[in-house]
Amino acid sequence: MILYNDSQNIGLMEFGIEIPVLYSRVLNTFEYLKSHETLGPKIDQWHNRKIEETISQNDLLRVHSGDYVEKLFSD
Repeated sequence: MILYNDSQNIGLMEFGIEIPVLYSRVLNTFEYLKSHETLGPKIDQWHNRKIEETISQNDLLRVHSGDYVEKLFSD
């Protein structure tokens, strides 16, 4: 899953994710997907321009450890 919002210029560090991914790399990946000969024409099927649902703690526990989720929701 790739989350990208072209109206925001934010990094992953703000979310406590210490992965060395530069914003330009995210943008380049998104641009590549848009220009891909198979995926590009199907952009409406794989790209959500706006995420309107809320992710719950239970959602996060499906893919992250309990310790990580607890830290995420703590002060």
